[in-house]
Amino acid sequence: MEELKPETIKIVTPNPTNFRYSYLVTPDEYKGVRKYKAECLIRKGTMMKDEMGKEVDAVEHIFEQLEGLLERWKAALKEHYPDRKFSLTKTNMANHHCLTFLKMIT
Repeated sequence: MEELKPETIKIVTPNPTNFRYSYLVTPDEYKGVRKYKAECLIRKGTMMKDEMGKEVDAVEHIFEQLEGLLERWKAALKEHYPDRKFSLTKTNMANHHCLTFLKMIT
């Protein structure tokens, strides 16, 4: 069976975007796994142009991109592993929500 590879997407953040922390030049390494990541702080109501050049709310636009990525990943997992069940797990930090991760139940 062909190996399942996660989709890569490009997300453009608006100006101004504040970064709380980032590992974009040198990856964060935990237990031998290297990850490039960043935590971006964007004020609600900040406008930016989407791929078509239309003015959109940056937070909503980026959220929709991430939700779409998650939905496509879930569909790929179900197609690739039809006999397995999956559940969503959420993590919360202070007053903001982190990304939702998909946990495989074997």
